[in-house]
Amino acid sequence: MADTKEQIIVTGASGFIGRNLLSSMREKYHIFCIARRSGREAEIPFHANIEWIQWDISNEAAIADIAFYIKERGGASFVVHLAGYYDFDYDEKPEYYHTNVQGTKNVLELARLVRVRRFIFASSLAACSFGHRKLVIDESSPANARFAYARSKKAGEQLCTEYAEHFSVSIIRFAAIFSDWCEYAPLYKLFTTWLSRLWNRRFLAGKGDSAITYLHIYDLIRLLETIIAKSKALKQLDTYIASPDGSESQLALYRSATREFFGRNIRPFMISKIMVYVWMLLRTAVWKSGLAGKPFERLWMFGYIDKRMKVDAANTRNELGWAPTPRYSIIRRMIFLMVNFKNHPEEWYNKNEAALKSKSYRPNLILYEKLLLEKEQMIESITNKLIRQEAAKAITAYKRMKEEDVMSLVSTIYHLLLASVRSGDRSFIIKYVDDVVVERFAAGFTAADMNVAIDLINTEVVASLFADDNTRKMQLYIHDYIEISMQVARDYVEEIFEDLEKKISPEKRSASISLPYYRKQQKLIRKLSRPFQEYTRERSKKEDKKDDGDFSIYDMK
Repeated sequence: MADTKEQIIVTGASGFIGRNLLSSMREKYHIFCIARRSGREAEIPFHANIEWIQWDISNEAAIADIAFYIKERGGASFVVHLAGYYDFDYDEKPEYYHTNVQGTKNVLELARLVRVRRFIFASSLAACSFGHRKLVIDESSPANARFAYARSKKAGEQLCTEYAEHFSVSIIRFAAIFSDWCEYAPLYKLFTTWLSRLWNRRFLAGKGDSAITYLHIYDLIRLLETIIAKSKALKQLDTYIASPDGSESQLALYRSATREFFGRNIRPFMISKIMVYVWMLLRTAVWKSGLAGKPFERLWMFGYIDKRMKVDAANTRNELGWAPTPRYSIIRRMIFLMVNFKNHPEEWYNKNEAALKSKSYRPNLILYEKLLLEKEQMIESITNKLIRQEAAKAITAYKRMKEEDVMSLVSTIYHLLLASVRSGDRSFIIKYVDDVVVERFAAGFTAADMNVAIDLINTEVVASLFADDNTRKMQLYIHDYIEISMQVARDYVEEIFEDLEKKISPEKRSASISLPYYRKQQKLIRKLSRPFQEYTRERSKKEDKKDDGDFSIYDMK
């Protein structure tokens, strides 16, 4: 490869930590970004060193294809596995297993196939029990907390240990990561209460001694970069702590935030634990009765009132030569947080709400992966029906074509549908159906001929999705992502044909299509339908210069 930059795989690239990591590392490394969201949806700006792979890591079937794609582009030396699921319910949820356990196993398997040198796993200090007076968390502490998220992170750490025979592994237990815009949900909720006009804005639970450790995003990125830079000198398997030793209590945060925001000291009111518990019970009862929205405060949080997390990260500092920067401590950064809160309230709100409401369930990817898995079978079946069916009069147009040309046409439309479903953007159909329809028009097709293929694809795809137990229940999404998209294509075909019929006389129409051009158009549509998006400009140009017959395993028939 001409590109000599070391290559890295980053999962969870569209999240808060992932976006900041890309911003810091994109000049030094070539990065394969993996996320459920597309780069466009995540608002990741184009960069020559960033390639985007839209993948739900719980989908095991895609591993081999993604590994092949990355290896063809020079492979990767490191994986930074940031993707994970968390919400503020204490209960077990399927997503903890699908993403945090099975997803981690799938990414580990991807790393094995790509033959990376080191796998960096984002775990959490929350996986360790804390709060006992003499208990201090260090790098050797067990991941023994009992709630669902903690158990899923423990399982992830165990999987990393098992895969350490294939490559080096660094497990990193994160503190609460924040930025100058906050972007840490519990802290955001505290700030929006304390700095508001709500009646409870001056209340603190217990003695205000609830305390955890906070680490600025800049210090976390520096830690990740340090592990990559010093990888050869590090152990085959080790655990590090991304945290300062000291924790900050809610009382200290309240005093600092209110002083910076209001310019004066404001005395809080301490509410006894019994009163807090009664209040939590009432809020929960009101929510369950349907009279109010779900409260952020959950009953399980009661158990952490006045408990303080104690951390000793001395081994991490000694092994890596890294330490949190004093000026990035949360108390010293409070002035920056409050300036952003006061001067840019809309951006503050948008950044924090986006982090709070991030979606783990992405139905379009479920549908996309199902359609991608059945692609060859579906294209062949639809092609046969177009050629051999006797009932529909319009199908006679396809009987005049060679079977391989009919298959190319069906494949083109099918890939346009894949691109639309994957991205959630129907403009793909509108933008690229133009040339496809013009070629068909030049070959003597009518709008009805074209729409026979579109209708048949729609019918076959919907029938297949409704026949599958995993997608049958997604009726509204099937209607939105499939049926409406195909209706858009159908209407657009009719619109283009009407316009062409007015402008071009029958005698001026060609009797055949320009096959080399048509193949080039297909090649572009194939790229759109892949999960591997946002190629670098340099590599895109190189691929476009290749012979049209030089296709990869992702090419359509």
